[in-house]
Amino acid sequence: MEPYNLTPLDLQTTVGDISVQPVVFIYQRGRLDALSHEHQFVEIHYVLHGRVCFLLDGHQEIMEDGDLLIIGPGVCHSEEVLPSKTQESVCYSFSYKPIPKAGTDMDAHTLFSSIMRGVYYKKRISPEILSVIRQISDEYNRQQVACHDMLRLLIGCLTVETLRQNRDNKMGHFKPKNMTDQAEIIINEYFHLVFTGKTKGSAQELAEHLFISLRQLNRILQRIYGKNFSEMLCENKVRGAAWLLTHEGLSVAEVADRMGYCSPSAFCASFKKRVGVTPGQYRKHPFEIK
Repeated sequence: MEPYNLTPLDLQTTVGDISVQPVVFIYQRGRLDALSHEHQFVEIHYVLHGRVCFLLDGHQEIMEDGDLLIIGPGVCHSEEVLPSKTQESVCYSFSYKPIPKAGTDMDAHTLFSSIMRGVYYKKRISPEILSVIRQISDEYNRQQVACHDMLRLLIGCLTVETLRQNRDNKMGHFKPKNMTDQAEIIINEYFHLVFTGKTKGSAQELAEHLFISLRQLNRILQRIYGKNFSEMLCENKVRGAAWLLTHEGLSVAEVADRMGYCSPSAFCASFKKRVGVTPGQYRKHPFEIK
């Protein structure tokens, strides 16, 4: 393929009720060297052939044939082409925002929510993604009637296929590369929400935040904390309830409701099993919960 740049074209498109505005789309053979920088939009690198070294928030990633890298907004990064026989890549970046409508297309919102601020993901280019990239190149170079309309459709398709792969964890190679670095931070933030009663807590919800399976989630929790999700959920709910009992002056029923228990009796039973005393007894004589 011959190098090309779609950036000057107006390729704004929609996915559900999300407006997608391409910022950069360049197919190139050559150097990608860039000083350290960050964007407020999503940037994706598809390395078709060659080797590229990315430095992302101080972490080095080597990209090779068939790799793609999704960089979320606010991630400081730089890139450098490494010696190889050929270098062929696509850089695609876009911004997006909801379109005001009476109804909300949650499917599209779910798709775009897979890109979280401050993270990056290394994956493999799927056959579907590669096919769309080839179609974009062919359409642009042939310049047929309604070329721009076709390119808008293809850009939307490429966006969807890439985000779809980002959410799909059934395939082993679609897994965040920086999971080791990010998992503990995300897990701690999530259980802080449980502690403060801002979420009832769900293993499925936390697994989706981490883009991993439930089995992988419990494996990570066991490795880092020596506990499974249910144990950590109960521990943080009880600790949060204990804090409310001694600091907020709420009734037992109000604490049970704030912490997401189905009933005051279920709360009391769980609290006594974990702490050894009832919520009322704990309020009168509080002590450190281990």
